Amino acid sequence: MRRQKRKMAVIAAAAMLSAALPLTALADWKQENGRWWYQYGNGAYAQRGIREIDGQKYLFDTEGYMLTGWQRFNERWYYLAEDGHMVFGWQQLDGKWYYLTERGMETGWQEIGGKRYYLDADGSLRIGGFEVDGCWYKTDASGAAVVSNAKISDDTDTAKLWSGEDGSLFRYNDQEKAWEYLPGKEESANLMMEKLFQDLSANGNIEAFETAARENLKGLISDEDIEVYIAEQERIYMFDVD
Repeated sequence: MRRQKRKMAVIAAAAMLSAALPLTALADWKQENGRWWYQYGNGAYAQRGIREIDGQKYLFDTEGYMLTGWQRFNERWYYLAEDGHMVFGWQQLDGKWYYLTERGMETGWQEIGGKRYYLDADGSLRIGGFEVDGCWYKTDASGAAVVSNAKISDDTDTAKLWSGEDGSLFRYNDQEKAWEYLPGKEESANLMMEKLFQDLSANGNIEAFETAARENLKGLISDEDIEVYIAEQERIYMFDVD
């Protein structure tokens, strides 16, 4: 009987202590007005910034609501799936490919898996032939820069093209019998302008010069700049002739 009374006293004391202590809430996702927020076990909630929950990373605004889609945080862009978790690696979004890391959306030249890729300022992957800092590059269908050090194709226009170790394109100069890098648009335009004026100085045919300039400079500079160039070169030519 004495032992049973002692047991009952212990149970009563435990019940009184439990009633005196605050209840600990379970950490869980909450929804309010169609938006989600996360409450920790201590009653606080996640807000402003990137938080890791159950092995996944999420981004919350200043009010504590979970964000989705493209979001800018600390000067970097991140992408969050519909359920809010942050996605990483190669992601195809709205028809374009992006490469995302824990630092956010990557741009510029990136070496990934032993291959080099170029991501524009908006993060999208460049595929095909393109110019960067005055030099031309070519990629395969996946966007990886071609670095085979061999001719790229059997087409007459590209059979004598090859790529360097960084993917930049080179061409074979038949006259010089040597390889030279393939210039970008700006340098190509300058080289063409120089050749056009040399032809004009040699034959004096202004009409042929104008036709050749409009044909050969199209796509390298704007139509307006082409007309400015033609007018300036003709003035220089007429001054030299006089």
